[in-house]
Amino acid sequence: HDALPISVMAAPDPSLFGQTGTFTVQVTTGAGTGALTGTVSITDTFGGNTATLATGLAVNGGATAFQIATLPVGVHTIKAAYSGDTSHSPSSSTDNGVSPWSQIVEEQTAVALTSSANPSLVNQSVTFTATVTAPDGGGLMPDGTVTFLDGTTTLAEVELSGGVATYTTAALAAGAHPITAVYSGDAIREILGETSAVLTQDVQAAATLTVTTSGSPSNYGNPVTFTATIASSATAAAGGTVNFFDAGVNIGSGVLNAANPDIAQFTTAALTVGTHPITATYAGDNFNSAAASVAINQVVNQAATSDTVVAAPNPGVQGTAETLTDTVKITQGAGTPTGTVTFSSGATVLGTANLTAAGTATISPVLAPGNYSIVA
Repeated sequence: HDALPISVMAAPDPSLFGQTGTFTVQVTTGAGTGALTGTVSITDTFGGNTATLATGLAVNGGATAFQIATLPVGVHTIKAAYSGDTSHSPSSSTDNGVSPWSQIVEEQTAVALTSSANPSLVNQSVTFTATVTAPDGGGLMPDGTVTFLDGTTTLAEVELSGGVATYTTAALAAGAHPITAVYSGDAIREILGETSAVLTQDVQAAATLTVTTSGSPSNYGNPVTFTATIASSATAAAGGTVNFFDAGVNIGSGVLNAANPDIAQFTTAALTVGTHPITATYAGDNFNSAAASVAINQVVNQAATSDTVVAAPNPGVQGTAETLTDTVKITQGAGTPTGTVTFSSGATVLGTANLTAAGTATISPVLAPGNYSIVA
């Protein structure tokens, strides 16, 4: 009837709040002492109070197990006791000076990181806010510190207040900054540390955008090249695309050359006759802010033409039709001339004809004898 050795183990150890833990109790008996017919009870001393977690656990092959997922965050002192039976005396897991099992239940945390302005400009104050929570509901307010990092460079270490830590700076250089917030945790209260996801803070130098034209006025059909130039104090040239607009309607885009000067160009021959207010916009990148140009007016005139009149035969024959042919050519601009040609001599209109696709118009009047100065 000697007391039996009892051991307690738990898995996982440590465990997280809300996670199911399994306590396994092993009761060891000597050979020939008979079967263990008693039961096992398990107690938990936490915060100065002792509570029974389980009673009446049957021993099977010298072992029994109990599962629980409701232990609060902190350090738990776990003891097991065997009730004894007709062949075995009662015993405890702390007999003979054995220390009780110490089960640690930890509170898991999450860190959310936000920026007050992203993207921001060089020398603009930006406030980073780290909010530390216990998403599994462990009931403890996270305390301790949050370290704000720019990559591997420490920006500041800030004490939590109500689960929140903030850091304000205007010293970030132009470019993309991988900001993280690292929560220290609280080892005494068993609150785990955690790191936020990376927040990429884009700090941009203020950019200006101007647009120029290769020539205004231009003639209808002639190509016109618009050039957008980005200027900023950033250490890296602006990259990306510039969009060009005609009275607010996107007419095309150009890719910045990331050189000095930093330009993007767009060429078009599709502008109609008239005045076109041309603007350009840039969306910005990690180093340079968004920018928009003021409008410039692109004046498109009609295509310039020349006329050549030929009479055949020349001189003509009285009473015979004279063939008058006018050929219209574009001298400045592009396209195909269309419309009507009027042939006249002085104030006398000799006839009219529509231009063909070849740019010619022909009439065949019968002229009275005389000299004619024919224009078309």
